[in-house]
Amino acid sequence: MPTLVDTFPDAKTLLALTPEELGDVLLELAHKGVGGNPGMFSRDEFLESVNRTNTAGWTDGFRHSIKYAVAEAFDWLRHNGLIMLDPGQSPSNVSYFTLTRRGKQLTTRQKAASYREAAILPMGLVHPEIFNKSGSAFMRGDHDIAVFAAFKTVEVAVRQGGSYPENELGVKLMRKAFEVGRGPLADTTLEAGEQQAQSDLFAGAIGSAKNPASHREVEMTKTEAARLLLLASYLLSIVDSRT
Repeated sequence: MPTLVDTFPDAKTLLALTPEELGDVLLELAHKGVGGNPGMFSRDEFLESVNRTNTAGWTDGFRHSIKYAVAEAFDWLRHNGLIMLDPGQSPSNVSYFTLTRRGKQLTTRQKAASYREAAILPMGLVHPEIFNKSGSAFMRGDHDIAVFAAFKTVEVAVRQGGSYPENELGVKLMRKAFEVGRGPLADTTLEAGEQQAQSDLFAGAIGSAKNPASHREVEMTKTEAARLLLLASYLLSIVDSRT
């Protein structure tokens, strides 16, 4: 069965990985059968393979660091619900782990990495309409398009909620809709300062997140896009509550 040494002949390559990246590798090895039994393994089996290694790229100077990195990656897999203690073990001898249902689906490190990338956006917090308009673009890596679509969705909801014509757009629309004491979407149960803050929030979000993407190419990371989709979801939930 393949081992960590087979995968990383040079220990420096292994040590350069993040806990999540090394966890992807451990998951792949667990599928292949690190201890000769696919899907059933212990942390010690991974660590013992380090002890037994005497190749040129795995000298004693690296051994402690490698063990630490492997243990860290193993705990990352457990914390994220990809492995669990084998429920079939005797309570007096609990040392073996098995793959969870989700872990069984991630048969290669590439699939595991793709899952991690997608999981950066907590779907339970994304407004359904935002996901409908932006989800596909986000998943395929078109982050700027996803963010533009999300805030356009907010803009359309504000326009419809305030019964404004199609030519009302952007920051100007937000200021009208949430004008203190007068805007159709202003929450007059709040004191004036809070109403103004909400107006500023909508105007600032549209001006910062939607407008630049509508005028030029915008470089955006997956993390930044995920955060902005959550902001758009929050704004849309406010519009829902006002309409």
